[in-house]
Amino acid sequence: MTNRGENLACQLDMVISELTNRLRIVTAKEYGLTGVQFFILRYIASKQRLTVTDLAYTLGVTLSAITGLVNRLVNMGLAERQQDQEDKRVVWVKLTPQGLKLIEQANKSRAKDLIFYLKQLPPKVQETLPEFCEGLTKSLNINSFS
Repeated sequence: MTNRGENLACQLDMVISELTNRLRIVTAKEYGLTGVQFFILRYIASKQRLTVTDLAYTLGVTLSAITGLVNRLVNMGLAERQQDQEDKRVVWVKLTPQGLKLIEQANKSRAKDLIFYLKQLPPKVQETLPEFCEGLTKSLNINSFS
């Protein structure tokens, strides 16, 4: 990669980190969630349900660490555990209606905050954002957010 490409990559990394941090702070204040709790709830919502093992793998933490995180979400009434009907060793985690509602509200709130920042950009840059997001999404091999 060229120096220009490396500089752009570093700049993008810093911008994403700063934006993520600002959104995390707002989410924590408005909804009483840590960044990790919000990520877990959002991730579960996107998959509908996950095993505790899948969550641990996704976050790169131990089963005991994820168990503590899930316990807190269950105690907050945002998630629930379900034992697999066929294999009793498997425990699924899914969001409660309260958890789904919170994620929906938090996503809308975060989108409003993002819109504030995006409106600060020149119109020409704003016009390129859909193509940029779509291209980056494809390169990450994830589904579109729309």
